[in-house]
Amino acid sequence: PRRGPEPPSREWPAYGGGARRDGRAPGGLTRDWSAGGAWAKSVGTRAEPEGFPLARAPFGHPVIAGGEAFVADATRVFRFDLRTGATSNPHDSGLKWKEPQAQSGGPTPPPLPPACAGLTAADGLLWAVYAKFEGGRVVHVAACYDPVGGDGDRQRPAWTTELCDGAQPVSGEGRSRQELLTLAGRHLIFCLNSGAVVAVDAFTGQRAWGFR
Repeated sequence: PRRGPEPPSREWPAYGGGARRDGRAPGGLTRDWSAGGAWAKSVGTRAEPEGFPLARAPFGHPVIAGGEAFVADATRVFRFDLRTGATSNPHDSGLKWKEPQAQSGGPTPPPLPPACAGLTAADGLLWAVYAKFEGGRVVHVAACYDPVGGDGDRQRPAWTTELCDGAQPVSGEGRSRQELLTLAGRHLIFCLNSGAVVAVDAFTGQRAWGFR
C-alpha cells in the first residue's frame, strides 16, 4: 500500500518552507492584501556606539516554529508571537561586527556588514549561521538556540561552532543568493555559495564532515 500524504504543517521551519524549498503554505495564501497584514513590526537598528546597519542584502528570511516567527539580522535573531506580533528578547550571537580589513598587498574591502544569518528550526530548537570578519577572511559560525527550554540564558546560544571560511568581498557587491541551512537526520548542513558544504551534529555542534 502507498503511504498517505502527510498532514499539512502550520510551521515554516526553513527557507522556502522546508528542505524542498517549494514555498508551499498549507491552505494557501490570500491574494487580497488591501487590508494589510495582521500585524507589522520593525526590528530597528543597533543603538550602541558601535552600531551598524542591520545587514546587507539578501535580507533575512523568516522561519515559523512553535507559534513564533523568527527573523535575523547580522548578529541577532528576533522573535515574534505569530498571532499578535508580541516580541521577546532577541537571541544574540555574541559576535561583534567589525569592518573587514585590507589583506596584505590587496585592495581595501568595502565597509559592508555581513549578510543576514540563515535560519532553520525543528523539534523546539533553532539554528542560525552568522558571518564574521577575521584575519582577512569571512568565517561562518553556526549557533544553536533553545527558545523555550534548557537551562541558563535562553537568549544566548546553547553552542556555537565555526563551520568554514572564505575570502572576504573586495567589491561593493554583496552576495545575490541565500547561504542555506538544511537538517538531514541528526546533521545540520550548511552550504556556502563559494562551494563549501559542511555538516555538524545538530545537537552538539561537533563537526561530522566537510567538502569543498
